[in-house]
Amino acid sequence: MKGYTRWLCVLAVAWPLAAAAQGQAPPQGPLPPGHPPVAAGATAPAAPTPSGPLPAGHPPVASTAPAAPAPSGPLPAGHPPVAGTAPVAPAPSGPLPAGHPPVPGTGPATTAAPSAAAPPPAAGGAPQAAASPHGGMNAARDSSKPDASVPIGSIVATIVDGSGQPLAGVPVRLSKMFQSIAEGDQRDSETQTSNAQGEVRFSKLEASTRFSYRVTVSKGPAEYATTPFRLAEDRGQRVLLHVYPVTSNIDEARIAMRGLVYVEPRDDVFQFEVWLQVYNLGGVTWVPSGVGMQLPAGVKAFSPRESEADTRAEADGDSRVKLLGTFTPGQHDVRFNFHIDNPQDAAVAFQLGLPPKVGEFRVVAAAAKGMSLSARDFPPVQVSVGPQGERVLVTQQRAQNHDLDNVHFELTGLPTRGNAPWLAVLLAMATAASGIYVASQAPPASRGRRRKLTGELKKARDVLLDELVQLERAKTQGKVGPQSYEQTRRALVTALARIVQPGVSGQS
Repeated sequence: MKGYTRWLCVLAVAWPLAAAAQGQAPPQGPLPPGHPPVAAGATAPAAPTPSGPLPAGHPPVASTAPAAPAPSGPLPAGHPPVAGTAPVAPAPSGPLPAGHPPVPGTGPATTAAPSAAAPPPAAGGAPQAAASPHGGMNAARDSSKPDASVPIGSIVATIVDGSGQPLAGVPVRLSKMFQSIAEGDQRDSETQTSNAQGEVRFSKLEASTRFSYRVTVSKGPAEYATTPFRLAEDRGQRVLLHVYPVTSNIDEARIAMRGLVYVEPRDDVFQFEVWLQVYNLGGVTWVPSGVGMQLPAGVKAFSPRESEADTRAEADGDSRVKLLGTFTPGQHDVRFNFHIDNPQDAAVAFQLGLPPKVGEFRVVAAAAKGMSLSARDFPPVQVSVGPQGERVLVTQQRAQNHDLDNVHFELTGLPTRGNAPWLAVLLAMATAASGIYVASQAPPASRGRRRKLTGELKKARDVLLDELVQLERAKTQGKVGPQSYEQTRRALVTALARIVQPGVSGQS
């Protein structure tokens, strides 16, 4: 949950900032009939107005037929008055949805929290429509919830198609998972076939915290399933699953994607987090085959983010990932992490090969002061502050005439460990060790030789003290990471302690 909150914070900063930097291109093509004129050069002339009647209540447009007769029933709550209609229906007493215009007699609109997972806004900011029988972003949603009308210890599952029509004769599998530290985990399943109403019933099930269940329907390579759930002790569970046609052809499924990469330079590695948002805008389920993403060379510690959904990314060789799972109509998120060794260079470049249908991509980098980010063919980078107070660099690109196929970006001004501190440490330690040995072996009478060694040890001590000062300054300026700082400081202090120990510091 902490990682998810962090991502939401990063995205809340990154999405609007990058979009504002790039701006939105004016719409191309003709304006809708009756649209007010737009400055010359921005758009094509308005399209010819239709010859038929306008919808009820539509403002008059030149050269059109009169508006259609207004409906005789009451208008929805909050609708502007239309001549010839019944009074507006009573306004609902509860709060309005987030962003809804105020309606007399209702509570205030709920506050909309920023969400990185929200689908692309509809043109003109129009509210989202109700569930669509044709799938897409407004496809009807699956459900799984306790229901008092279902007997205790039972599950009733209804299988329907994308338009909500029941599907008879469909095999439905119930997976049963038993978890126990003493007895070990156990798995079992049973299958029933849906009746004419698209229903199956599973009975005599354990309503215990040790048991969890999952309802699944398989259709070709696709699997339609609930997230695992436990049965309530006082009621059963009701499940609704939608089953769609299936394809592995990305064009048949009408897929669109947008993505984000977050990179954080650390002492020894660059830590990457990638987030792909996949939108299935059609009414056909997409099961990817051979679709993936090319990662930079040298990828290590690849780790997909845990999710209850079936959609995921999986390593496919040394520097490639592939998309897997059942992408039903609607939105799906795929996230994964990996890291690449930090070569300790002041400038490092990376390239990502994107999957098809990516229309928007953002690059976000946590950056110390003095560090810069540039991305080929991307707009200028914007500077902001991340969720932990760190300096963040953001840039975003939207596809113009074709999909985005790769992202090439470079980080410059990176803090480097450098050789000077380590050479100084080695020199000082070697001098100290030599002085300790010689001082311990010298005869008492060789005072001149002792004085010479004392001078050399003082020089070594001064070098170490100066390096400590430079190290603290580099840490304050963000030029050295915490791990390198601790390692270097420990070595310097150890060397200094050897020089000034009694009998070797020049006191005689």
